[in-house]
Amino acid sequence: VNFNSTWYGCSYITTFPQVDLSSGTDFSYAWYDCNAMHIFAPVNMNNATNLDHAWYRCYGIVEFPMIDTSKVTNFRSTWEGSMSLQIFPQFDLSAGTLFISTWKDTNITVMPQLDLSNGVNFNFAWDGCHNLVNLGGFGEIKESIDLSASDVLNVDSIMNVITQAADLNSLGITGKTMTFGSTNLAKLTDAQKGVATNKGWSLA
Repeated sequence: VNFNSTWYGCSYITTFPQVDLSSGTDFSYAWYDCNAMHIFAPVNMNNATNLDHAWYRCYGIVEFPMIDTSKVTNFRSTWEGSMSLQIFPQFDLSAGTLFISTWKDTNITVMPQLDLSNGVNFNFAWDGCHNLVNLGGFGEIKESIDLSASDVLNVDSIMNVITQAADLNSLGITGKTMTFGSTNLAKLTDAQKGVATNKGWSLA
């Protein structure tokens, strides 16, 4: 079942009810611009594969319940502009490949450990995430990432990303960069930076 754009622009919805959406696979743009919604119930979306722009600019949602996202491959702009969201849930993102602008322009401060190891495109994923402090890491990522907008990251968070990332040398992968920005890189010792470079990553 296709729920593409079903509640698109429904600015009068403040609470989304607990309904069975388990028959749905495509939820792209489903709640796009539902900017008055502040409560999202723990709905059953266990067959979802596409969350492209699903909660784009849902400014009012403070927290998300645990939703089964284990089959989703497309997370493009899924939570972009969700300005009230501060703590990101520990969703299963392991099937995800597209993470373009996924968390762009949010006020998230905490992200738990997430498995982004199958991601192939992280362009703009964390652009505008200026309040991000704590990261649990992203698993064995193999593609370039840019966290330079998050210049208040603590050292443990930066190292969680670095230590979990794949050893590119052993995989024969070249040309990948972790961009943390000068402010974040200044927090690291040469030995800490070496953990990344010894695995074939460039740092910027």
